[in-house]
Amino acid sequence: MNELFDGNKTEEKERVYRLLMKYNSNDGMDDKGQELRMSDGVFYNIVIHDNKTIDAKYRSNLPIVDHYKHYYRPSQNQFIQQMVDMGYRFGHLDCGLKIGAETKDYPWDCYNVPKELIPLQVDGGLKLTSMKLDKPIDIGCKFGDKQLVLVKCELAKDVF
Repeated sequence: MNELFDGNKTEEKERVYRLLMKYNSNDGMDDKGQELRMSDGVFYNIVIHDNKTIDAKYRSNLPIVDHYKHYYRPSQNQFIQQMVDMGYRFGHLDCGLKIGAETKDYPWDCYNVPKELIPLQVDGGLKLTSMKLDKPIDIGCKFGDKQLVLVKCELAKDVF
């Protein structure tokens, strides 16, 4: 049995694996025909399951931004979106989860990230950046590390 493909090895699973490799290298063009910038990180030790979940380790390409802790940040990425459109999603990722960005170009806050982009479980904690937190948060992810990091967030008194 191949460790990359848990269960049956299929052409669809191979396509999903190739999409993740394209994400890693950012081997594509944006909607204006420009080459994509450096990827946010790299997926490795990937296992693609028959139930269409993907387990992997994830390492950020710029860990200095997060004090050398690795976070997966759901984003509008053509390769991840193609994977999601095929019915796949991340199961367990060996990293933390980051929602938000240090700049205003990030499209979602913790209340409206598409659930299919959120892993079912991460080993690390949750980092929220540049958000207004005015109601309880339900991310829909299990966290191995219960650490919550808030950066440049505005908090209402009854959020927690």
